[in-house]
Amino acid sequence: MVAAPVERLEVHAYTIPTDEPESDGTLEWDSTTIVVVEVHSDGKAGLGFPVKSETPPTPRKAERVSVVAEVTLRRMGKGAYQCRLFDLSPDGCKAEMIERPLVGERAVIRLPGIEPLEAEVRWVEGPNAGLKFERSFHPAVFDLLLARLG
Repeated sequence: MVAAPVERLEVHAYTIPTDEPESDGTLEWDSTTIVVVEVHSDGKAGLGFPVKSETPPTPRKAERVSVVAEVTLRRMGKGAYQCRLFDLSPDGCKAEMIERPLVGERAVIRLPGIEPLEAEVRWVEGPNAGLKFERSFHPAVFDLLLARLG
């Protein structure tokens, strides 16, 4: 592949409202901003789509606790595998995924001594995904879980 000099850049920003407020269990937003960069070179054009929300973050419902634990995770329609879990809260966690999931995808997590827990993927960044639990942990159950993971 031969590199060609960039002749022109065209940048456009579009704010797209969501159908209803969205949340990943840590932040909430009501729109998404898409920045479209069109690069022109050698008679051809290409597009890039970085995405960033302009809606300011809202405070978390609960503080995250820094943990590192191996848990079993199964994405709906996929096989189960071990993954690393980080930053646990009663409402969700951050997990290192083997395969990149899609936002909105559902998964089941098996934590030590607790029934399987259904969660939804709320964000994906590199190999990590933010998961929001379908049901929040009761404080006493959460404290017990932290003791088991600690």
